[in-house]
Amino acid sequence: MQSFCQLLVVLFCLFPVSIFAAEPPLPADVANRIVNQLGEAAGAAAEILKDPQNYEEGTNPNSKGIAKQANVDDSGQLAFSAMEVDYASFLETKPLKKYKKFAQNRIAVPVFRVAFVIQTKASAHSMSGFDRSRGGISSSLTVTLGGIDAAVMQETTDRAYQDYLARLTAAGFDVVSFSEIKQTSGYQKIKFVPDGYSKSANGTTYLVFTPTGMPLFWDFGNVIGNAGLSTGQPFNRISSETLSTVILPTLVVNFAEMSSSGRKFAATSASVGAEMGITLNEQSTYHLRVGHPKMSTAVTFMGDARVKESFSVVGDFGEMREVGSSDDRALMGLLSLGMGTALSSRVSETRIVSAEPKAYQQLALTALASGNEAFVEALADAKNGELRKKQKARR
Repeated sequence: MQSFCQLLVVLFCLFPVSIFAAEPPLPADVANRIVNQLGEAAGAAAEILKDPQNYEEGTNPNSKGIAKQANVDDSGQLAFSAMEVDYASFLETKPLKKYKKFAQNRIAVPVFRVAFVIQTKASAHSMSGFDRSRGGISSSLTVTLGGIDAAVMQETTDRAYQDYLARLTAAGFDVVSFSEIKQTSGYQKIKFVPDGYSKSANGTTYLVFTPTGMPLFWDFGNVIGNAGLSTGQPFNRISSETLSTVILPTLVVNFAEMSSSGRKFAATSASVGAEMGITLNEQSTYHLRVGHPKMSTAVTFMGDARVKESFSVVGDFGEMREVGSSDDRALMGLLSLGMGTALSSRVSETRIVSAEPKAYQQLALTALASGNEAFVEALADAKNGELRKKQKARR
């Protein structure tokens, strides 16, 4: 009886008119009313997010300040350089240990892929353990990149590619021209992907670009790609026909670092968070192949130098703000009280990052150049049999 009186008091506070109506609202009606209200807010957020690439906040008072901090002058010119990174800590280089035996001084790069993260998500779950008075909680946070259009991403990709080739040349490698690569029979057998490739997986959405004039294709095993069960024969042929090491880079640039309390059985809360930050993340990889000198379809060496820990570039490039949220914990608590059983609840939030294009581009190029430099240095050391090992932390 006491619980029922408490329920009446709560309902009176929330719905003072309906409580004395001829037919009091059922729990399902209350739930639907709140869902509809949340739906209106979600719809408004959806309008903003329909084309996040072209979204720009018209009156961002920090825009000029952000660009100034990023060393972007009035003409829009960028000054970027690679940061000093210990490749032994940054890259997984164990697969390169045997490269010295098969190394070719010539390097062929038939594709250079930059995947830009434009939306990312963090989720957390708590199941409240054996506490039957509490329901489980699911929390999610989705962050979308705004203000950065395809032209910025294309220009960033073009400059990162030229930076990569220049670093290979400076390290003493002979870079095979793209025109020579295209003349090989191996390149003719590649299955290309139409322009505008994107992929969503595990709450993250990518837009993938290649340098201007270079078609996109995927190799087997790339988590962002769609190569299916394809073989590496085309790349082996390119290597054999050009007497070179074929390298297939995929660099992934993220704009937000997400955090989550994870999935816990005994926890009574579930927390998620996000911080703005440009990173070259763990899905970045440089895939190497050396073809067989006498059998063009075979491979004598294959390995990947992968980013094993996201590399962050410090710098401000915009602002993050909330554009939508929902939280049914109060409702589920109310319904649980009336029904005598614990109900699960959901909390969700949507944010958008309004980015200053030139500031974003400079930081992205710094991350890409740093990854290029780390890999080229590791490749040169692997060729000479001098790969460094990660130093153990002293206690």
